[in-house]
Amino acid sequence: MPKTHFPQTGGQSWVDSFYRPTSPTGNVLYVDSTNGTSTGPGYSPETAYNSIHNASAACTADNGDTIICMPGGTETVTAAAGLALGKAGVTVISLGVGRQRYRVLFTTAIGASCDITAARVALRNLVFVTGFDAQTAMINISAADVVIEDCEIETATASFQAVLGILTTAAANRLILRN
Repeated sequence: MPKTHFPQTGGQSWVDSFYRPTSPTGNVLYVDSTNGTSTGPGYSPETAYNSIHNASAACTADNGDTIICMPGGTETVTAAAGLALGKAGVTVISLGVGRQRYRVLFTTAIGASCDITAARVALRNLVFVTGFDAQTAMINISAADVVIEDCEIETATASFQAVLGILTTAAANRLILRN
């Protein structure tokens, strides 16, 4: 192994600063749709919220809060803005790989949706699935600097098809859709 001028721990820290995401600066709240509760408090997997919607309500805007969704969970959205993300600067991350990623399932009404109305919201590694025919829009974005990264948006199944996967307004400046 080649030698470096950086000490082992210092060198690794230097490399990590470029290649690994930074630690959350705000609160970290957990979501477990099977074992969580609507009241949280969500600071550990054992005290998790039962939905992203409930965890998001407990976040503080522009505090750098992160919501961690436990693998294998499903959140059912049954109404317009049934999943409302209205706190700026909140990041939602699903743990898991493939079909073990946290799923957001839209059912019951054609207007069922995830509405992002606050700037700088980031969604990572989630799966959005339509469960109602002619669903108008799965994700509505009306805020700037939103990031949707490594998410899967299933706009059609064997039985159902959404009209739109993502609907934006003129306020959705600098939207980033990655992978």
